[in-house]
Amino acid sequence: MKPGSMTPARFDALLPFLGRLSLDTVAVARSVLVEGKGKAEVAKETGLSRQRVGQAVLRVQAADEKAPEGWQRIEIWLPPELVQQVEDMADAARRKLAAKEDDNKNLASSPSDEGRQ
Repeated sequence: MKPGSMTPARFDALLPFLGRLSLDTVAVARSVLVEGKGKAEVAKETGLSRQRVGQAVLRVQAADEKAPEGWQRIEIWLPPELVQQVEDMADAARRKLAAKEDDNKNLASSPSDEGRQ
């Protein structure tokens, strides 16, 4: 994936899948993937090595490549007017999945009402 090739909406939809990445790491990856800055440029701006910037980008790309259970990856050629529509549909599905996972975590962590009367 080349610099600047990820839409802001797509990047934001990945946030729930980024695990324990620090906010700084996320910002570094966003600079390359969304804003289109080069790794060397971001390294110079942040004081990190190009390798560390590259690792941040790879971690976000790996999250993007991870398919939730039951999902399928497809690669197709589309006319430009349909690309954004398909990306928006994928982003909406990721957000819906993330919300569902959050709901499941909240249910699992809340105390049970059983035995309370």
